[in-house]
Amino acid sequence: MKITIGKAVLHVRMDTKPALEDDLRKFLSEEKLPQMLSVPGFLSARLFHGIASAGQGLPGTLKDWVPGHHRWLAMVELEDERVLQSQEYLQMRRKLSATAKRLLPQVTMVRNVHIQQFPEKGALLPGGGSSAQQPVGEVTLMVLAKLEPAWHEEVNQWYDKNHLAHKLTLPGHLSGRRLLRGTDASWMDTRGMSPDLSAAWYSAAEQEPRPHQILATYEQATEEAAFHREPPPAVPDEWSKKVSAHFTWFRTIYRRVWPEGS
Repeated sequence: MKITIGKAVLHVRMDTKPALEDDLRKFLSEEKLPQMLSVPGFLSARLFHGIASAGQGLPGTLKDWVPGHHRWLAMVELEDERVLQSQEYLQMRRKLSATAKRLLPQVTMVRNVHIQQFPEKGALLPGGGSSAQQPVGEVTLMVLAKLEPAWHEEVNQWYDKNHLAHKLTLPGHLSGRRLLRGTDASWMDTRGMSPDLSAAWYSAAEQEPRPHQILATYEQATEEAAFHREPPPAVPDEWSKKVSAHFTWFRTIYRRVWPEGS
């Protein structure tokens, strides 16, 4: 499968009660995401369910799930972040269905916008080059990272010149990107909200207390590729060893549940 990507991603992580998970999946895949894609500037969307997670300083391995983290992820590709302030989008948000009014107050949510950093346009492909039609598979590895302020530039350079390209040499890896969390909160403007949802609930749900700065995504053909453990290099990568001491990360493997197909 290939999807059209732009300069920004709306990245929404969600959780709800187990009894409401099927309702949430149906609402997002059959109503909310198709509705968003009817708005100019919204290019493509995917819905995922988390199957494994791990982070520095957290128990478990990437075959486990870290309790307390959001199982559901919607990724919406945008021409750029400004489309979230368009009149068409704001008007759409005012029109909530009965399902939305019932379900959304029972969903915990972290909603962020990430701006494309590398490659400058499109997604990085194995062997180099990029494409605005991004190849994607059954699963996606998401890496969220917090950086020490003085190390932002070097960690970014390491991702772009070393890490992303290396990951795409591994079996089943289709494409990758590095994005930076948007710092301008104007896209969170609540003027377009339906009055049926309280601003207090929305304000509490909109951001993480200590948000990650970097989002790196790696698209893989199958779960087998996602869980592939690469052999250690014969010669240690000194650059990777150097920068890894200056950022913390949280990794999650998500299985795509919508749209279906390959």
